[in-house]
Amino acid sequence: MAGDGAEPLELADGAAVAAALGDHDGPLVMVASDVPALGLQHLEAVRGDLAAGVLLSTAATGDGTPFLVALSRPEPDLLGLIGAPFSDLLAAAAGHERELGMVRAERRLASIADARAVQADPLTSPALRALLAPLGRP
Repeated sequence: MAGDGAEPLELADGAAVAAALGDHDGPLVMVASDVPALGLQHLEAVRGDLAAGVLLSTAATGDGTPFLVALSRPEPDLLGLIGAPFSDLLAAAAGHERELGMVRAERRLASIADARAVQADPLTSPALRALLAPLGRP
């Protein structure tokens, strides 16, 4: 979490996020640090969703957990589901009866198999592909 030029905070769960927020009542964007394809396209999509008035905009990885969660305002029940399976977060958000946004899914980089799949992906940036080159060809 970062705001007003602050350094990002590593927060493990919804309770830690809620505590760090204090009395903040505006938009909130949380991202996982293990998704190398996370980029400006995701930020632009989230900004568009929030500007359109959605409650929650999110993106999942192949393991079924969100790597990006944007809320129009901190909702305690949704913050409590940070790190929960994607389906749990969406079910809780649907209970608010407000529009939801979806952002393009990406691969989490948690294993050698993930790294090889990222290498083989034609959408992988040349810079990231170069970082993964020591693994050899996928």
